[in-house]
Amino acid sequence: MVIGAGVVGLATARALARAGAAVTLIEAADVLPAAGSSRGDARIRVLAAYPDDEYLELGLRAAERWRELERESGAALLRATGALSYGEGIGELTAALRRFDVPHEELGAGELARRFPAVAPPGSGPVVHQPDGAVIAADRVLEALLASARRAGVEVRERERVVAVEEGGAGAVVETERGRLEADRVAIAAGPWAPALVPWPDLAARLRPSRQVVSYFGWDGPPPPAVIEYGQPDPYAAWSPVHGLKAADHQPGPDADPDDRRAEVDRARVEATAA
Repeated sequence: MVIGAGVVGLATARALARAGAAVTLIEAADVLPAAGSSRGDARIRVLAAYPDDEYLELGLRAAERWRELERESGAALLRATGALSYGEGIGELTAALRRFDVPHEELGAGELARRFPAVAPPGSGPVVHQPDGAVIAADRVLEALLASARRAGVEVRERERVVAVEEGGAGAVVETERGRLEADRVAIAAGPWAPALVPWPDLAARLRPSRQVVSYFGWDGPPPPAVIEYGQPDPYAAWSPVHGLKAADHQPGPDADPDDRRAEVDRARVEATAA
C-alpha cells in the first residue's frame, strides 16, 4: 500500500506494480490536479545539483526512466533548456561531472555574456553550463504516471484521507475515513502530511513541514536556461511554460500546517527573489 499520490507516491506504486506486487494507492484529495507539493507546471532537472556520487548515479538512471515514461505516454515531459550553475563549491560540482562523463563546460564572463546575454551572475567565478539541463512538465508527469500506474494494475483510491497507520495484522493497519485496511507493507509518501501518519513518535517529531515562497515573473522569448546559485539561500530560477519564469530559494521556510491555505505570503521573500 502507498499513501500519497504525488510524484513520489505515483512512481513508487507504479514501480511496485510493475515488479509484480498488488498495490493500493490512497490519496486524500483528487490525484489531479495535485493538492500537495507536486503541484505546478515546472521543476528543474539537472545532474550534479548535489556533487555526490550516489545522487549522480540515481540521476543518470532516472534519465533513462524519464525517456521510458515519455515513450510510454507519448507526451513530452522534459524540455531541454540547459542549466547554468555558479557560486560556492562549484569546483566540487565540476569534479563530479567529470567523474561521470556528464557533458558540461565552464564559461568565462565574456563567453557567458555572448551566449546567454540575459544571465549576469554576481561575482567573477566560473559558471558551469550543462546542456542536458531541462525543465520537467510536472503536471504532465503526474498524468503520465497515474495512467501508467493504472495500466500496471494499481488500485487508486482518491478522496480518502488516511487518519492513522499502525503495526498489526499481516504487517500494518491503515485507518482511513472509510474504514480499516490491512497491508503487508506501507509506503508513506504523503509529503508535508507524513508527520501525522508516521507511527513512530521519535521519527514523526523530526519531520517538520515548512512553507516556501515561489515567485513567478513574465518572460518573452525562447525558454532560458535554468539558473542555480550555490550558497545560502541557494536561489534558483527556471522557465515556466505557464507563467514565464519561476524563482525561489532552495531552503526551508517557517514551519507550516499543510492544510492551512490562508497563510500570508512573505513579501520580503518575494522582494528578495525579485532582486
